[in-house]
Amino acid sequence: MKSSAKQDAGSDMNSRQAGSAIILALIASIAVSLIASVVSGYFLKIRQSQNRQNLLTSVAQIQLKVLELINSDAAWDITKANNAVPTNVPSLFTLYDANGGVAYDSTNLLAGFTPGGNFCANWSGAGSAICPLRLELSWRQIAICNGIAVASYQISGTYNYQPEDLSQATTLNWQAYANQLSFCRPVATQSFSCIGAPPASPCLAPNFWFCTLTGWRCGRIFN
Repeated sequence: MKSSAKQDAGSDMNSRQAGSAIILALIASIAVSLIASVVSGYFLKIRQSQNRQNLLTSVAQIQLKVLELINSDAAWDITKANNAVPTNVPSLFTLYDANGGVAYDSTNLLAGFTPGGNFCANWSGAGSAICPLRLELSWRQIAICNGIAVASYQISGTYNYQPEDLSQATTLNWQAYANQLSFCRPVATQSFSCIGAPPASPCLAPNFWFCTLTGWRCGRIFN
C-alpha cells in the first residue's frame, strides 16, 4: 500500500511538473511572439521613415531641376515659344531646356520621376516601382507677381505619388512633409532685374540663388 501511495504521489508530481513545463512553454512562446511583433513594428517604422526621407530628397531634387529650368532665361524663352499661350485658367505645359530639348512634358500623362528624382515616361496611377512620382506642372496668366503689377505666369506644381505598393502612398504621409511648387515669373524675360552671374557670397542648401523682379535672392521660391 505504501509503495502504491508513493507511486501515486510521484505520478502526481510528474504530472504537475509536466503541466508547469507546458505552461512555461506557452508563456515563453507568447513572450517571443510579443517581442517579435514589437521588433517587427519597430523596423517597419524605421523602413517607412527611410522611405519617406528618400522620397522627400527626390522631391527636393525635382523641384530644384524644374526651378532651375524655369529660372533660366534661355530655357524659359524656348518654353514660352513651344507652348500655347496660357489663359487665366491653369493648364499643363511642356518644360524645355536651354538647348531646346524637352525637359519635362506635363501634358504627357505618363511623364513622371523615378525614386531617385530622374525623369521617366511610364508613370501609372495603378502604381509603379520604377516611375512612382508625377509632377502636375501647370501655368496661368496673372496680373500681379510678388506684389508688383506686371503681366506674369503663375506656375504651380502638385505631386502625385503612386508606388508599386499603393498602401505606402498613405502610410508614408509624405505630402505632409513635401513642399508644393508655386511661384510666378513675368511674361517678359527682361522684366527680371538680374545682371550677370549670381553673387559670389554663399547660399547654403536647401536655399539657392534665383532671380526676382528686384534682383538676385537667396532662398527657396516654392512654398
